[in-house]
Amino acid sequence: QLGMARLEIKQQAFDKAAARLSNVLSKNDGNVEAMIELAGVNRLMGQVAEAQRWLEKADDRSGTSTRAGLELVALHLATGRADLGREAVKRLTSKAPEDHDVLMASARVALAVGDKSEAKSILVRAAGLAGFDAARLVDVAILQRQAGQLADASHSLDKALSARPGFLPATLVLADVDIRRGEYAKAEQLARKVMADHPSLGVGHALMGDLAM
Repeated sequence: QLGMARLEIKQQAFDKAAARLSNVLSKNDGNVEAMIELAGVNRLMGQVAEAQRWLEKADDRSGTSTRAGLELVALHLATGRADLGREAVKRLTSKAPEDHDVLMASARVALAVGDKSEAKSILVRAAGLAGFDAARLVDVAILQRQAGQLADASHSLDKALSARPGFLPATLVLADVDIRRGEYAKAEQLARKVMADHPSLGVGHALMGDLAM
């Protein structure tokens, strides 16, 4: 039933998906996965209050799982309600204070409310927990860049590239960070490497344009 609902969502048959998921919940009102899926349908239909209600219910019944809480934080941030996002992230932090995804959600909330100092502190911890996971380090660096912590972002990206040399997302963000820091020679070197390694993509040329500006 959940698989059918997901297919209906992809086909934009939202009413059918909502009815199917409601039927699942009528038979098993503790099915957290169905609650999360129904919240997603409500969000797509513009029913934000309903989406919030189902995610809160799912979070309450999720035990130590953070999925519903993370979805709830994302909903609040997407709808411009950072204050509610902060409350949701507090509950998440009490569940899993050292979970990487929870720390990233906390950092996004801190940035949304304008607390760059708190965001910096959280992101230092997130970068440490990311270890040498290049993709996670890039995500951390993007938020560090947003927080204006360019040196920290550069460090995270260098670490990502040491773990995964030539990783394109890390290279692109690092080149942008270098431009923002005035490290133009380094940025040009990265941009030219991207053009050489990925001649069929336009991103290297776009970086050269940014550098020229």
